[in-house]
Amino acid sequence: MGPKLKAWFDFQPSCIPYCKNAQFMEIDKDWYYWLQFPGKAPMQIWIARKYFYDGASIPRFFWRKMGSPFHPVYWAGSLGHDHGYLTHVFARNIMDEIIYQLVKQSSKTLPNSDLSEWELKEIWFAVRNFGYFAYKNSNADLQALSTYKTMCHLREDGEKFLQYLPS
Repeated sequence: MGPKLKAWFDFQPSCIPYCKNAQFMEIDKDWYYWLQFPGKAPMQIWIARKYFYDGASIPRFFWRKMGSPFHPVYWAGSLGHDHGYLTHVFARNIMDEIIYQLVKQSSKTLPNSDLSEWELKEIWFAVRNFGYFAYKNSNADLQALSTYKTMCHLREDGEKFLQYLPS
């Protein structure tokens, strides 16, 4: 599929509805996932609490088959993926591989959430082939990124959230 890398998490993100817009989720605790490239040491990619995202980008037509974009099976993958698309912390093809691996882990660990390999590949195919426009940040995305970076800078532990982000 994508580049040879490993992505995993130690615990599911804790998400709540975003108070300003019901179409978004907000993480209410800092969360991280691990990323390891071949021959390199694993690195923790941190996402700060209060970061909000729009869940999995599943068109309403497919909800009957795939479930709600806010189903917990998609939280880790869509959170890591959306954060990466906003921050450009890694290239798009890497972010697309990350969503595949994180959703796969969630699928295997959450009760009644087992996605088939075919469904996982459909997710990867969709973001790989239709994610281009989302990866190109709009003016609203750039404003959200600026706000996020400012929020991280104001925290005593803010460096861990910014260490891999482009300046």
